[in-house]
Amino acid sequence: MDRIMAILASEAEYARQLAAFLSGMPRFLLKPVVFTDAEAYLKYQKENRIDLLLCDEEIRMATPGLEADRICLLSEYSHVREEEGDEPSIFKYQSSEKVAEQILDNYAAASQCAVKTKTPAFAEEAMQFRECASAQGKVAETSVLCVCSPLGDRKSSTYALALAEHHARRRRTLFISFDPFFSIPGRPAGGNVSELIYRLQTGEDIGAYIEEKAVRPAGAECLSGMNVWLDREDLTDLQVGSLLDAVTDKNMYGQIVIDTGGIDRASLAAAERADKVYVPRKKGKKDDEVIRAWKSQLVFSGHSEIAGKLRERMIPLDRGLEDGVSFERLLQGPLGGYIRETEEFGYNR
Repeated sequence: MDRIMAILASEAEYARQLAAFLSGMPRFLLKPVVFTDAEAYLKYQKENRIDLLLCDEEIRMATPGLEADRICLLSEYSHVREEEGDEPSIFKYQSSEKVAEQILDNYAAASQCAVKTKTPAFAEEAMQFRECASAQGKVAETSVLCVCSPLGDRKSSTYALALAEHHARRRRTLFISFDPFFSIPGRPAGGNVSELIYRLQTGEDIGAYIEEKAVRPAGAECLSGMNVWLDREDLTDLQVGSLLDAVTDKNMYGQIVIDTGGIDRASLAAAERADKVYVPRKKGKKDDEVIRAWKSQLVFSGHSEIAGKLRERMIPLDRGLEDGVSFERLLQGPLGGYIRETEEFGYNR
């Protein structure tokens, strides 16, 4: 008789991918069954014995009557304090291998308090190995990440800046913002994209301009947004392409992070050149519907390649940054932990 492990999660794609991975593991003890609706699970549990329920924390709190021999929570936070008797938690945004390892640890444990570690095992050692390998290897081609969202008030610029500072710890990184209302927090005005485009058009050495004018609040070299809103409106896809050609030439940078500041032809041009396009969002049907509609519009308008690059990012609430961005705290709280897990341990949604 199969031992059933139910996965009850609001993110259907995440649940399906995890179930597919676990099903393909040799000698995995449990048979994964996926649910994205709590009511459907409640009906299923009446007729079936559930050996282990892997459940989103929010669904667990909002749904009375969930039952299983063991219950383990899927947490969006890499560090969660547990009191004695609490149901154990697994950090959901880590590699599938680590999730599987912690599932088996939990299932084999004598009590439901067995899983206490939220940060993947050997994370520090893995980081040191990557840094060592990077130092010994040749300079890799420039990677371009684009942060672009059809949704407002999703902390896209803060996320993009934190993303750049994360990568700057390992490779030379350039942060570019197209947002005319964005400036580097707590730092004097430096170079910006309007001036960079002008120098590019006049044939000047933009490498020298960036070297002189870029703001370096921590590790990344940062250029603020356009001088004025009209500069953003006048920015063409050809100019964006020329800009990215120039900054990726000769592998000056290992990483480039672009904050598009909205959706228009300039942002689409940046997304076309990017290796990945990150879409900051919140949980909820509204964001689901907007992103689904945007993907459809991208496909119908001939930008299916961009649609294939989209990676949705559930940006966690970071109360340490509510009063403004502090570079001392930028990567220290939940936002920094989320970026480390998604960038270092290969979680892709």
